[in-house]
Amino acid sequence: MLFMVPILLFVFWLGWPNLCLKLPGDRYATLALYAYAWLGGSLGGALFDLKWLYHSVGKGMWHTERRLWRILIPHISGGHAFAVIVLMSSGIFRIFDAATLSRPPVVVGVGFLVGYFSDSAIGKLNEIANTVFGNTIKRDRDTNPKPPGTEGNPPPH
Repeated sequence: MLFMVPILLFVFWLGWPNLCLKLPGDRYATLALYAYAWLGGSLGGALFDLKWLYHSVGKGMWHTERRLWRILIPHISGGHAFAVIVLMSSGIFRIFDAATLSRPPVVVGVGFLVGYFSDSAIGKLNEIANTVFGNTIKRDRDTNPKPPGTEGNPPPH
């Protein structure tokens, strides 16, 4: 992922996917922008994943059962970044204006940050959703916040 994502960013920037898709310019620009978001998030997730691997091996905390976690984190981070960029582009969050979000470096950068800090980003979206839609946490979760058997899971990212 660490090497594939920059190559894919370059491929989308060159417009090579559109040689097959033959989309009008504005449609390809939209596709590329969301690809940049996903790929930026995936790069952030991959770097977070590698950083955590480095620290966990160094501290003797590495467990082989975390292999699936390692494989999925960059892809989950890419999905999170994609969703946040779509929400921001829609105007629902007035963090950046539409012109700023049409610039590929901004989208890759924001996607990277969302991917690297995806647990924090999703946590903030959860807070917003609770404010807008109301909190649906049940009473048994208040008294027992961790489900049984989750003690050995990797830390949030």
